[in-house]
Amino acid sequence: MNIDYIRLERPSNIDEGTDIVAYNTYEEAREYLIGAMGKSDRNILLTTGSRQLEAFDGLPKDRTYIRVLPTAGVLKKCENLGYKPRHILALQGPFSVEMNVATMKEYKIGFVVTKDSGDVGGIREKVEAARMVDAKILFIRRPAVAYPRSVCTVEDAVVCALKNH
Repeated sequence: MNIDYIRLERPSNIDEGTDIVAYNTYEEAREYLIGAMGKSDRNILLTTGSRQLEAFDGLPKDRTYIRVLPTAGVLKKCENLGYKPRHILALQGPFSVEMNVATMKEYKIGFVVTKDSGDVGGIREKVEAARMVDAKILFIRRPAVAYPRSVCTVEDAVVCALKNH
C-alpha cells in the first residue's frame, strides 16, 4: 500500500561498566546468575515482569525475588512456576530510588535483573539504587530489529513523517 513506517522507540539506557552487564537474552543472564549464586550469599531481584519468568527457571527460588504487577493472573503464574508468596513482590511502579534501595536492602539483593525499557521503565532509579547497595545490574538488551526508519522522540517522528509527504 506504499505507506511509510516510522518506529518510535525509547532511547537505550544501558551504561555498561564493572557493575553493569548487558545480555542479549534472558537465558544468558540466567546462566550468569546460576554461576554467580555459588560465589555470593546475596539474592536476586527480577524486575523484568512476568512474561519472561520461565526463562529464569533453574535459579534458586529461595534466593530469587520477583517484582511483578499485582494482578490475579500474574500472581497465579508466579505460583504455578513455583514462587512462594514471600518471594513475589506484587507492586506497580514507578519506583523511586528510595523505594528501590529499601527493597534491595530488605531482601539482601546482590543482583538486579532488568530489561532496557528506557526512562519510562525506571532504569535510572534502579541503577542508582543498585549502586547504593553495591548490587550488580544485569540488563537484557532489546532485540535488534532493522526498521527502515527509527526515531527516539515524537517530535522526530513528526518531522520524519512531514519530510516524506
